[in-house]
Amino acid sequence: MLSKIYHAATLDKSSVAYSYLDLKEAFIDYFPNAKIFNYAPGGTLGILFYALIDEKKYFVKTHLNTRLCRENLIKEITIMKMLYGDLLDTIERIEVTVKNTPYTFLIMDFLQSLECLPDIEDIKKLVADVSCSFEKIIVPSSSLELNCMYMFSHIHSKGSEALDTFTEHNLISYEISLECRKCLKNLESLTTIDKNYLCHGDLSNKNILQKNNTLIIIDWEDAFWGIPGYDICYWMTFFDQRKYYEKQIFNKLCVDTQIGISIMILVVILKSYFSFINNSYINNSLSFDQRIKEILSLL
Repeated sequence: MLSKIYHAATLDKSSVAYSYLDLKEAFIDYFPNAKIFNYAPGGTLGILFYALIDEKKYFVKTHLNTRLCRENLIKEITIMKMLYGDLLDTIERIEVTVKNTPYTFLIMDFLQSLECLPDIEDIKKLVADVSCSFEKIIVPSSSLELNCMYMFSHIHSKGSEALDTFTEHNLISYEISLECRKCLKNLESLTTIDKNYLCHGDLSNKNILQKNNTLIIIDWEDAFWGIPGYDICYWMTFFDQRKYYEKQIFNKLCVDTQIGISIMILVVILKSYFSFINNSYINNSLSFDQRIKEILSLL
């Protein structure tokens, strides 16, 4: 989420990206035998499509024409190789010049969509498997590819800044603002943790695909050094997961109730802030107060 916020806040619309045609032509120049046959639904920071190379289907991703977007894609490729290099046949990074501008491309195996949506147990296992796999990987402190990784303290700080903005623009009530600040206070002690605990940062059902019967998390552009429980609580903030909302939900998530609610409130604050800076909040079905009250009711 933080990468998306930074991108939206600093976006120079005059230099966002070249057209799909420019990127397609540059990619085919690099792979003369490639055929681009379909564009995938676009993300906030990435440009996605499918391609045939030597008659094999691949997922291809590049980025908008900003330094931040390129750095985040390189980070994604690095993490994908670390986590899934032994599982996937291809996770490759190539560099292509498009009208004198360097672009990074990710080329990886084409993965299947989920046959059915994951439930809480699926997500718990998926997050635990990623954590276990990453703990076994030695990440050099000098790794240039991961230099742009945010810390949980950055996430927490942006949440406080967003609350100030909501107050300034009368988008949140005084009472709800106080409750939100209590939640951020609950998380303060976790901002000093310096262990490299990998968080996806944008874990949603659309970012989970599969190879055979193995679930694979894609789209690591928002990854950061975080805290246990963040990703599964982030996943819980999507409307599809509201069916799980009940008093004892955090027992099922294996997350302390106060910490879990505080993380969910922080995430909703950040999502709301993102909708504010891109001016999409006026179409929200729920106000900021209503959304936050819904989570506070889990106490």
